[in-house]
Amino acid sequence: MKKKLFLHYHIFKNAGTSIGRALKEIFGETMYFYDSDQPGGVINNNMLTEFVEGSIKCNVAGLSSHQTCLSSSRVAGFQVIGFIMLREPLQRFFSMYNYHKKTDPKIKLDYLAKELSFRDFMKWIIKNSRLVSSNFQTNFCSKTDTYPQNISIQELIIAKENLLRTEGFGIVERFDDSLTLFNRILNKHQVQGKLESYQENKSDQQVDTMGFIKEELGTKLIRKIKGLNRLDHELRSEEHTSELQSHSFISYAVFCLK
Repeated sequence: MKKKLFLHYHIFKNAGTSIGRALKEIFGETMYFYDSDQPGGVINNNMLTEFVEGSIKCNVAGLSSHQTCLSSSRVAGFQVIGFIMLREPLQRFFSMYNYHKKTDPKIKLDYLAKELSFRDFMKWIIKNSRLVSSNFQTNFCSKTDTYPQNISIQELIIAKENLLRTEGFGIVERFDDSLTLFNRILNKHQVQGKLESYQENKSDQQVDTMGFIKEELGTKLIRKIKGLNRLDHELRSEEHTSELQSHSFISYAVFCLK
């Protein structure tokens, strides 16, 4: 019988720290966190296999990683059960801005967020970092060994296929409902315990977040950001989540826009 590895793919500013803490509460000493020493690095399948075989000796374990690829999470002797969260891009950018604004300054984005308005912060990112500003979630869900610099419809197709093979697919905007989905999956695999709703690294955001974003950025800049993130919008679109909902492997529904 295969061992079970519950693998959380942690996309930055997609409630990953909260999911990681909730998983830690369940798995305790058999919960692992693994990323490379290189910022923006990628954990390919060989690296993942080497870590799991060298570190995880129990039959059931949890693992959270910012850098592991959806497309190549296969480890001999393990059944890998994946969890991932997607987020509406504009809200993700606003959360990113607030995170860097309150973080002790270490990297350039920390300093910029403290100095600039959200509007100017976004204008700087668009001008200076295509990787961060354009279709980051599609990039994350389609990558294999490196982050592609040019994201096309082909990467979107790969990302959708990878999500279809990921048992737990949630949406940040429906966080508690997503936890319900994840808990049902854990229960199906005979894991004791329940993921609790934590709000780790939650930014001090406006009550009407989208209203503030629209007012702060303006129509022209929002249109540009949406254009740069067209594939991310489609990745979490109603049509795609409906496809996931009807897919037999994910039997508990993805409900992001309902």
